[in-house]
Amino acid sequence: MNPTEPTTFQIIRDWAEVLYFFSGLGLLGVASVGLYQLKLAKDQIESAKKISRTQSVRASFEAAVNECNRFSEKYFPLSTELSKYVKEQKITFFDDAYIEESENGFKVNYSNINKDDLKKLSEKEEIIGKLMNGIEGFALYIVSGVADDSMAFHTLGKVFVEEAEKISKILPFTNAEQDDCKAIWGLYFRWKKRLEHQKLQIEKADIEKKLAKAKVEKFTAIGT
Repeated sequence: MNPTEPTTFQIIRDWAEVLYFFSGLGLLGVASVGLYQLKLAKDQIESAKKISRTQSVRASFEAAVNECNRFSEKYFPLSTELSKYVKEQKITFFDDAYIEESENGFKVNYSNINKDDLKKLSEKEEIIGKLMNGIEGFALYIVSGVADDSMAFHTLGKVFVEEAEKISKILPFTNAEQDDCKAIWGLYFRWKKRLEHQKLQIEKADIEKKLAKAKVEKFTAIGT
């Protein structure tokens, strides 16, 4: 055997090193593909989440629009009819009863009401019941988060607060349970505070404008 010629063992060893090297490259390639697939799956998940959030927001806006339309078309006429009756019958119940708020909660004060007004209002029990159910259903959609709060408030915030206050005053004299109106009260106080905050913001802006226009002149006292 020529001493310069590689032995069988050397040949096997050399090929083994070559195979080991390429196997390392293969594993690196597999790892790279795996990482790419993982990133791709992550991106797909994030994309799906964004689509889901977009669809959820869209559904929330649509629910708010539908509820506002339903309230306007179905329950405004009932409220108008009740208001007309109250005016014709010279009923002062809704003005005489007032809501008292405290740290412990709230209550309706009936000390100044005319009991004859309750008899007159009982004539419109069916309308009051339908109106109450409509306001409760509307409030449930908003409080539960199914319908978008901001859009609904922008559309019917002030109207809802007025109607909810009216219904809440008559509630104890109907067959409805107090628990039936938790959603009404919850949305009533949420939106009432928001309306009050908006009012204060407007007043603040008005005061700032007046202050900006006001000119303060300095006068030097005589003899100084």
